Amino acid sequence: MEIGFLQFDPQKRSCAQNVDFIVKKTKHLKDSVIVLPELFLSSYYNFLLIPQEQLPSVLGNLLELSKKNNVTYIGSLPVLTKFGAYNQALSIDRGKIRNHYSKELLFKHEKNIFLSGTLREQEISSFNGRELKGIIQICLDNISPLMCHYAAQNGCDILFSPMTVSIDYMRTILQARSLENQFITIFCNRCGEEKNIKYLGQSAIFFPDGSSKRVGEENGIEMVLAELTQRTLKKQRDSQKTVPRTVDF
Repeated sequence: MEIGFLQFDPQKRSCAQNVDFIVKKTKHLKDSVIVLPELFLSSYYNFLLIPQEQLPSVLGNLLELSKKNNVTYIGSLPVLTKFGAYNQALSIDRGKIRNHYSKELLFKHEKNIFLSGTLREQEISSFNGRELKGIIQICLDNISPLMCHYAAQNGCDILFSPMTVSIDYMRTILQARSLENQFITIFCNRCGEEKNIKYLGQSAIFFPDGSSKRVGEENGIEMVLAELTQRTLKKQRDSQKTVPRTVDF
């Protein structure tokens, strides 16, 4: 399976323009899983809530490309449900939208907009119809190690993490989660600036053997991909025998 991320600057475009941008950048891919930033269709600060029932229409072109080329997109959006507004993790998987969970640890202005979700809603899923399984966690939710340890004990291979950060704190945590749980973590951040804030960028794929693939020195719009199978993942884990695969509490 080919996995990776698309680091870009969604705050520079409208919702529809971002959909077209993602389609343009990924239309050549097949049988792939691509992680997008947190709130990947808008500014992090200024956005419109998307009613849950309107998601298929808003994401129409991505749904079509996902089905045609068997590409899975993973990210989060500001979704308005019948219970309230959430920063909701979702995947567009083989032409269908799957809602995974809603962000629990909200940051500053998010607390005035979204309701807090719960990580207890998380599930270990098969993405892109492949043998490798993963979970999604949005940004600050990675601070707690408990969900990752639970996922590792229950056969998780990959942690997909959409983010919007301007400092490297969360990036370091993702690298640590990969080593301590012996699975792959994908840190996908936005780049560029808004409200006098410069986003960190520096998106990366961290592997359990300590290696990584990351964006280049320019740290702008970039897509990074890696081929992954159960065999290659086992080889990376075997090279780290001193690191426990699971942690008991």
